[in-house]
Amino acid sequence: MVDWIAQEKTATDLQLHPEDFFTEQNIQLIRGVRITAINTEQHHITTDDGTLYHYTKLLLATGASARPLICKGSKESKGIIPFYTLSDTQTIKDCIDQRTINNIVVIGGGISGIECADALKNFGKKITILERGPSILSKQVPQHCAEYIQHVLKTYHIDVQLNTTVDEIISNNDGWVTAIILNNGTRITADLVITALGSTANTDLAHHAQLALNNGAIVTNTFLQTSHPDIFAAGDCALVNNLENNRPIRTALWPDAVAQ
Repeated sequence: MVDWIAQEKTATDLQLHPEDFFTEQNIQLIRGVRITAINTEQHHITTDDGTLYHYTKLLLATGASARPLICKGSKESKGIIPFYTLSDTQTIKDCIDQRTINNIVVIGGGISGIECADALKNFGKKITILERGPSILSKQVPQHCAEYIQHVLKTYHIDVQLNTTVDEIISNNDGWVTAIILNNGTRITADLVITALGSTANTDLAHHAQLALNNGAIVTNTFLQTSHPDIFAAGDCALVNNLENNRPIRTALWPDAVAQ
């Protein structure tokens, strides 16, 4: 998505496999359907149009959804866009192309927020990253590395403000965001607000199927089996074992999902 928003790749470049891949691998790909229920006793799933699909083994790879910005004015304002899906990045690009956008605020100083700001740096906009913690990338790198990365961002005219959260979104008569108010009272002009606040695992199906959940994710064993032996889970929705400390974690990283 970063290459897409930076206009370095096309939509075709982002495709994981060509269309004929699924046919060649004897995979039936069915688009445009939503699974509404899992019957663990009868071993079938139900779609929103009432169709039943029987399974011997079932893999849940339902992914996750972006965490929304929750503050005063956030629900009513336009121009607040998550940076999570390809559709989100297209919406961001459309806003920049179709509106007068001079000031972009990215909320979240993790990997997604930093990558998004970096992808936008060549658009010639004023970019500000807001991070609620004392350093950016706090889960990935030590303090001295974070300080170096912050210095590099500054050379690209990307401002980073630490220990800050958003208290309020200010919008104009059309409902479009014009500014944000921080927890310290500072007002920042914003024509576009991009949120990179992490994600929440999509576990509704697992919950209604009464699979074991913990910390908002589907519990799996070392074989990625859930609490039902014929149902597996992988990717952003799964709670897996961290090989470094033997603790269950939800990694939410693409390479980990591929490995799983």
